[in-house]
Amino acid sequence: MVQNVRFLLLPATAVPPHLASRILAANLRRLSRDWQAAYRHPVLLAETFVDESRFQGTGYRAATWTRLGLTRGYGRHYHSYRHHGVPKAAWVYPLRPDALARLRNTQVPAAPPTGEVAMPHPALHPEALPMVGAGGLLDRLPTIPEGRKPRGLRHPIATVLAIAQLLKTLGARRATPPSKSTFRRVLAGAPVDALDAAISRWLIEQGV
Repeated sequence: MVQNVRFLLLPATAVPPHLASRILAANLRRLSRDWQAAYRHPVLLAETFVDESRFQGTGYRAATWTRLGLTRGYGRHYHSYRHHGVPKAAWVYPLRPDALARLRNTQVPAAPPTGEVAMPHPALHPEALPMVGAGGLLDRLPTIPEGRKPRGLRHPIATVLAIAQLLKTLGARRATPPSKSTFRRVLAGAPVDALDAAISRWLIEQGV
């Protein structure tokens, strides 16, 4: 499931008819196919949120999205959620007829888009993945920006993140491993998008 964060057509004197629904439809037609090509799995459902105190969601309605109802007025704030008091309307668009059934049933793998052949995914065995050297996990993690102050740092961010990801595989045996507070600070302050992108690229390169 993916989210359409922003989509707005500002008032103008000359706008082609049905422009909003046409743009949304064109994106939805290729959305799952693009994700299949980039990340090796399709997308089953698109979602978005509309602040009805400012907008009506006319474009989504015209593009046959479904309005589910109002949220409780919470929003993402760094690594948690906080109540901002502005409920928003949730709209969704299933990208295949059985999308909701598949999202409810984790035992059924999502099928590839029509015309594509399902490729078997090998089981993930962390101990078989390269940790060091060119192409290893430790070769990727140093690209993650360090958010801590440099003074007093004993363990680089790459080491802490690698141990947090694959503790048993790396076999942390040193006398003074990173403390619980170190793990907590690094994991709470690590840039999630950069970390996810680095590990995703590494896993894709391993054929996982």
